[in-house]
Formats: sequence, structure tokens, C-alpha cells
Amino acid sequence: MRFYDDPDQLEKEISPSQDVVEAVRNCPTRALIKDQV
Repeated sequence: MRFYDDPDQLEKEISPSQDVVEAVRNCPTRALIKDQV
């Protein structure tokens, strides 16, 4: 899974479930990147 600063870009890339979309929008995306890398 890839993370982007722009939630719209994220949606277009992986087409996640709505719950995932909301989670990304409500969380600091950069922090998620740090956790995943």
C-alpha cells in the first residue's frame, strides 16, 4: 500500500474502502509513511 499527502491521490492509486479513506484523511499521512517504511 502506498501513502500520499493528498487523499485524492491515494484513492485513485489503490481504491481503498471508505473506512481506509476516512482513516487516512483523519490521520497525519506523513506519520503513516514513517510507520510503513
